[in-house]
Amino acid sequence: GVSSQGVPAGHHLYISFRTQADGVQISENLRTQFPDEMTIVLENQFWDLKVDDDQFRVTLNFNKVPQELVVPLSAISRFADQHANFRLQFGRNASIDRSQEMMGSATSDRVDLDPQVTEQDRNNSGRKVIALDAFRKN
Repeated sequence: GVSSQGVPAGHHLYISFRTQADGVQISENLRTQFPDEMTIVLENQFWDLKVDDDQFRVTLNFNKVPQELVVPLSAISRFADQHANFRLQFGRNASIDRSQEMMGSATSDRVDLDPQVTEQDRNNSGRKVIALDAFRKN
């Protein structure tokens, strides 16, 4: 998996999480900089990734200073791998606001998680968006 082998070539994992959620462990500096939500990018420059049943931890560089982040899975609000054209959004409002840019990636990249909607997509009745909140454990 990604923990032992890293991210496959061409893939960039974008993970957004609520910084004020219970169990989130980040530096006060990061919490001040990202008081509500933060997006990290797992590509090449990450270390010590460990994924457990209820949380993940990873070390990333912020301004050339390594910092460990511990994020409960319940704090994740978005997950995307654009190379695989795969994205999930969690929460009560499962639509992505096109007017907002995701900010706070460890690489300072900006990413638009909205797919380009084509005529074929509009006519494809097999594609559905579902909210996964009903399946979450409390």
